[in-house]
Amino acid sequence: MHAPLPPHATGHAWRTENHLRPGPRNLVASMDIVGRAALLGLRVGNAVSRWLTRTPANGLVPTTHRYSSSTVQAHVLLQHLEARREVFTDAFVHDLARAYMADPREGYGRKARRLLARVAEGASWRRAARRGSQSAAAGLEAASRAPIVGAFFHDDLDQVALQAGRATRVTHGEDDGIAGAVAVATTAALFARDAVSPSTVWRQLLARTPMGAVRRRIRVASRLGEAVEPADAASMLLRDGGTADGIAFATWCAVRHPDDYAVAVQAATAAGDQATPIGAIVGGVVGVRAWPPTPWVRATESL
Repeated sequence: MHAPLPPHATGHAWRTENHLRPGPRNLVASMDIVGRAALLGLRVGNAVSRWLTRTPANGLVPTTHRYSSSTVQAHVLLQHLEARREVFTDAFVHDLARAYMADPREGYGRKARRLLARVAEGASWRRAARRGSQSAAAGLEAASRAPIVGAFFHDDLDQVALQAGRATRVTHGEDDGIAGAVAVATTAALFARDAVSPSTVWRQLLARTPMGAVRRRIRVASRLGEAVEPADAASMLLRDGGTADGIAFATWCAVRHPDDYAVAVQAATAAGDQATPIGAIVGGVVGVRAWPPTPWVRATESL
């Protein structure tokens, strides 16, 4: 069953003149609805982005496009939040480990695979997380599930940052991984609140993203002119293929096209080899307010 229409399509019951003011907390159902909209957008963006790097925009063939571990982990996270209403790290990492053992599909980083396998065997995730090193872009894996956090907690930006950190550190506890997840989750929350003007989004991201490489690259992205094409933005932002660069480019794609899902995800394909996790991020963020094209939804593997 597909997720319900994003809230903007049925009317923002919690929209206010000040889009940054928290909405009513008794609308618990809105957390689930927006979270499911983000998951649909994330799943479709994750699955079709890799194909779109090799074919024209209208060239999706009538087959099923598989999503990667980004969608698996995002689905686990949403189920965890729907059941518990916040992230409990010990329980969440065991949820991730069970999902990994049931379906160890592509997309998991080397360290994440080893960590989740060890957790499934009964090891402490904290101890397992201290072993091994991550690749430069490993934080994109954790950031690609962060739209779920932003959508779910969209009425409280402080909770967005707190819960994004919890959801990330179980597998990607380095500074860039957590900062990237906070930035992506904050962007999704702002989109769910209808606060999508570039000046608002960039200001909030620069204020709420922890100091470090991710924040510095987001600042660079915020200064790109409106006439910049995705390929040019990719060449300027994706310098070394690291987490910070990927987060900056993903947020740029979303901020550039907040109401056009297809164009935003197509822009993400300029990331080349990183298009799959970046497509998931962009799809999840924009998906809270813009519905994916129906042919794309039908061509995407179901959960």
